[in-house]
Order: sequence, then structure tokens, then C-alpha cells
Amino acid sequence: MDAVDRHEETFGHVPDAVTTDRGYGSKTNESKLKEAGVKKVAIPAKGRNPKPGRNGKKPMV
Repeated sequence: MDAVDRHEETFGHVPDAVTTDRGYGSKTNESKLKEAGVKKVAIPAKGRNPKPGRNGKKPMV
């Protein structure tokens, strides 16, 4: 939330969208962002990455 707070201090409003890595993935963080007024929140679910080829595609990295 520090980055969202700094954005609000600098620009006078919260960002329309926030994305993070899965380390921040929690219902609490998502709820806090929504309550702050962020319209779009994109945080991947915690857990292991799928095995290569599981979805028929090669991993991006």
C-alpha cells in the first residue's frame, strides 16, 4: 500500500489499476486496494508455477 499512498500524495488520487507479483497476493491486500478506490487489481494467486507443458505451451521464461 506504500506505493498507492505515495501515488495519491503525488497525484491527488489513487491509481486506477495496480498489479504486483504473487508475493503480495492475499485477500487482505486485494480488499485494502479495492477499499482505497483502486478499480482494477491484478495479483497472481499464490502457489507453484504450473509444470512446463501442462497447458500445452512452453513457459514464457
